[in-house]
Amino acid sequence: LAAERAFSTSALMLARARETSLSTELHSLRDLRERIEDDLDIARAAQNAAEKISEQAQKGEAVGQLLAGVVHDLNNVLQAATSAMNLVLQRAQIDAHDAKLLSVADAALQHGSVMAQRLVGFSRQYPYSPEAVDLAELAQQLSPLLEQVVSAELRLQLRTADGGCCAMVDRHTVERAILNLVINARDAC
Repeated sequence: LAAERAFSTSALMLARARETSLSTELHSLRDLRERIEDDLDIARAAQNAAEKISEQAQKGEAVGQLLAGVVHDLNNVLQAATSAMNLVLQRAQIDAHDAKLLSVADAALQHGSVMAQRLVGFSRQYPYSPEAVDLAELAQQLSPLLEQVVSAELRLQLRTADGGCCAMVDRHTVERAILNLVINARDAC
């Protein structure tokens, strides 16, 4: 009887130990399941975010293509206006005042063309293109446009080095930088 009782007690203890072990394993499995479900939720959220980013990228690409088309059309308009103005300059007798106004119009058309090219570059049709540019000559070419940018109370004074100054730069970027400097100086006064 004592042996039977000891065996029963041992069997009961063993059963309780197995129950505790199974309970612990069951809790571990539940924890693992919860972690897997959490990881799946995170993966689904990441996939949804990636899909939204992909959709936005596709929209951006479509906008870029649309922008390139619009800029191309704008460039055609600017070229037609420039050609018409050049024909007027060649055929008509123009006094000095009108010639200066046409020069300003030409500079504005050139500036519009530069802006159109920058937009094309922005739409990734054309890359940044450095070239050898005489910065003094470029500043002189921009001078009529820059004079129009400054107000009547201000005077543009352009000083360049004798013999010019060449640099490997993207012409449009430098033109924009010079124009921005003049505008900022005007606004600061």
